[in-house]
Amino acid sequence: MYYRQIIWKGIGSKIPKAGRGLPSSFWFIVSNSALFCGLVHISDWDFLYKYTVGFDAEHLPEDAALSEGFAEYVKGEYDGTPKTPEWASRICGAPAEDITWYARLIGKENAVMIMNTYAPARNRGAENYPQMAMTIGLMGGHMFKPGHATGISYHRNAGNTGPTLAIQGSTAQPYVVNMCPDTITSIELWPAVLNGTYHNVGAGWGNFTPIEERAIDIHMIYHDNYAYLQTGVNIMDGIKAHRKVDFVCTKAMFLTTQAMYSDIVLPVTTMWERPGGMDGSNREALIVWQQVTEPLYEAKSDQEIEILLMKKLGIDPAKAYTLSEKAQFFNQLRTCTYLNPSYQMLPICTITQEDIDEWGVAEELKAANIEIAPQEGAVPLKEFLERGCYTVPRQEGDGYYSLAYNWAKFMQDPDANPLPSASGKFEIYCQAKADLMNHMFPGPEVKPYPNYLVPNEGYETTFKEGNPDGKKGEYPYLVYNPHYLRRSHSTYDNVPWLREACPNPVFLSAADAKEKNIETGDTVLIYNKWGEILRQVSVVETIMPGVIAVPHGSWLDLDEETGIDRGGSDNVLCGPITSNVSVAGYNNHNCNFEKYDGEALVPDCEKPQRILAFD
Repeated sequence: MYYRQIIWKGIGSKIPKAGRGLPSSFWFIVSNSALFCGLVHISDWDFLYKYTVGFDAEHLPEDAALSEGFAEYVKGEYDGTPKTPEWASRICGAPAEDITWYARLIGKENAVMIMNTYAPARNRGAENYPQMAMTIGLMGGHMFKPGHATGISYHRNAGNTGPTLAIQGSTAQPYVVNMCPDTITSIELWPAVLNGTYHNVGAGWGNFTPIEERAIDIHMIYHDNYAYLQTGVNIMDGIKAHRKVDFVCTKAMFLTTQAMYSDIVLPVTTMWERPGGMDGSNREALIVWQQVTEPLYEAKSDQEIEILLMKKLGIDPAKAYTLSEKAQFFNQLRTCTYLNPSYQMLPICTITQEDIDEWGVAEELKAANIEIAPQEGAVPLKEFLERGCYTVPRQEGDGYYSLAYNWAKFMQDPDANPLPSASGKFEIYCQAKADLMNHMFPGPEVKPYPNYLVPNEGYETTFKEGNPDGKKGEYPYLVYNPHYLRRSHSTYDNVPWLREACPNPVFLSAADAKEKNIETGDTVLIYNKWGEILRQVSVVETIMPGVIAVPHGSWLDLDEETGIDRGGSDNVLCGPITSNVSVAGYNNHNCNFEKYDGEALVPDCEKPQRILAFD
């Protein structure tokens, strides 16, 4: 947040005209390839010819199917449209002079880290975003030098990338192969149920096949540990799909959205009712948790439920589970490791014979051909469990940093030390990328180099005939879905005191609110062709005019009579429209809104809990 504030202190001095497209949060502005192309037009490319291919048409890789280069595209030689800052400004809304300022700021004269998150990729037409970010980093020479970087900055690895220093141990369970040869992309899931067709592109990364439309007849939906009906696109069709199939079963801790539309809900235990588990916090830390209470009522763990179902289906549970959950947890503790300064992977936990006797799982592990014995580690087992975390000690010069791509040798002689790409260099022109993306779904051609793709629903489609110089259309506003402090995605949204502290409004720009005579606290109806939601308003100065922020993850509260969601669920408004590689438009879909004069919304914290009473 501080970083965003600093940036916007520089480029936010001029508020774009109403309806100019993207929200003012900086990451969303730079996600737009139009802005990036504007940056490229005035940037310096001296660094590029030695370490990349495809920056211009004279330096293409051997497998190039087109005689086109990125520089010529930016200059407008192929379509007659130079990708200037003025061109970019017309699309993304940032003033051209601010784009120019930003381009100079991230040029080769300054030490710059270009750190990308996943949010920009959650836009239709974002297929080229990663390649564009890489290109910008290469143009400024922001690789291979201390203080410079170009790469991912997401969750546990934000600003701290490299090899994992603390690794969780193994549960020592069989690996179950997925026998299904097909994949239904998430954007097509509910249409596949409702319409009986889907586009098969193979079983996943590394195994894509030419696109083929296939028939399918789905009769059952089984929800495991994801909240897809709530957090996936197109909730309204999702509800129709749940009502169409013969049977819906859900494992759930609470009466979640998909549990409400299920025939059977299997109560599942929380992490606090299970023996324990672990996960990585970031590359140098390992978090561990353990049981604090016995399972409540009839709740069972995922493993218990799955074993019972396998038995009912006549499947040997040993094909999936050979150890109890307690034995699995102990083996995880026994085998979790850390990297020491000498680059050796060593045990985190010191385990004594007393620990082994106390846990009482040695015979079970031995029966599974796992021999255990006392061991020396970084911390005693009980201390690790009591602390709930182990962090690898860090100090200046510890050698734990990461410089990717064998950078020293590659920089010295890129031909003798190639990268793992077809050309052995960074591919600003990448034929494999274009071939992959263009066979996934029909849509605008994705070039081997990063070109700007007009989204099939986005800023341009807020205008009539898709012309940004024309009049606004039926749905003249862009919606995006920021994460919200009240919850993690949809988790915790049923906690009353979090609902009281964070009321989950819709955020409107002051200019748009004034135009429609709306004030903070008013209720608005937000709608498009996919659905309608109600929310109270928070009027802010930090969102661009023409943009609406509907926080992600709010639990659905559907009025069956009107079809309006009173919970403000973001994916009511996000429909099943995709671009080439099945990119969902969570952060760029169209809508309209108006002041609502109906019955006042009950504050979320005053709504009754979803608790069913049974005799």
